[in-house]
Amino acid sequence: MRGAAGSFCFLTTHYLDEADALCDRILVIDHGAIVASGTPDELKSVVGGDVLTVTVGRGDDAVEVARLVGALPGAEQAQVVDDRVVGRVPHGGAALVDLVRGLDRAGITVSGIESRRPSLDDVFLGLTGRSLRESEAAAPAAEEVTV
Repeated sequence: MRGAAGSFCFLTTHYLDEADALCDRILVIDHGAIVASGTPDELKSVVGGDVLTVTVGRGDDAVEVARLVGALPGAEQAQVVDDRVVGRVPHGGAALVDLVRGLDRAGITVSGIESRRPSLDDVFLGLTGRSLRESEAAAPAAEEVTV
């Protein structure tokens, strides 16, 4: 966090949206070790692009939607999760336009579609293989810790 006259404030938090909004630089610490550091934007760029999520109207369309998402320029392989298809692309806004055109050509009706920038939650998941919420659930309660 930026302070006046060259000073700084050290913030420790599990609320990653809070860290994103308040901090100029972030250290990601996992099991006591620093696993990444940088500005919020630098860390989010490591994740690998924007997240596209398509909610399909009919479950049997999901495989074709995943193929269309995976065929977008620079896309990673899309995953089907229940009635949603989730994929990553370098430029979500442009990819969204191409995807809607492809869905229309294929005659596929969807009930929702969105593009979003990666969050620090996505960064933590990518670096550690688990979400911060999973880490908190696995951590012992304060009264269980012995020193």
